[in-house]
Amino acid sequence: MPYKFDTDKLKVRKENDMSIWTHVAGVIRIDGFNSKTKEDFEKILGKEINWEDDWDDLRLKYNKFLPNGSEGSLNFTVWENPEENSLDCNTITIFGDLRDYDNIKEIEEWFKEILYNSGLMIRQAIIAIECEDGRNKIVHYGSESE
Repeated sequence: MPYKFDTDKLKVRKENDMSIWTHVAGVIRIDGFNSKTKEDFEKILGKEINWEDDWDDLRLKYNKFLPNGSEGSLNFTVWENPEENSLDCNTITIFGDLRDYDNIKEIEEWFKEILYNSGLMIRQAIIAIECEDGRNKIVHYGSESE
């Protein structure tokens, strides 16, 4: 079953609670001769959400989102190789700081869904997930023994 980030699971922070942050940095290198755009990858990774966006409106328009905290989602950029005869066509960087979010396993499952079920020809991929409560996880392509 494809992974879909459930934006209904967002935590509501009580007024006097301290925020917990989860910091994420990752990269995916993709092989192929047909370079894709950011819009193409949005269908695979999910829609980015910012704190000022109307989240209810976005839920009506999109069914897949990047993992998100109370102030927005992770972000991603896409590098397109200008060399026409090169096998490495795209590199995706994934990054962000998620407020009021501590579900490392959910980010790991989202990342693995991209790596193993998206149909992309992955050359290399790694993501570091660091939660301020002290839990950390590094996931890389081809290794199930992190």
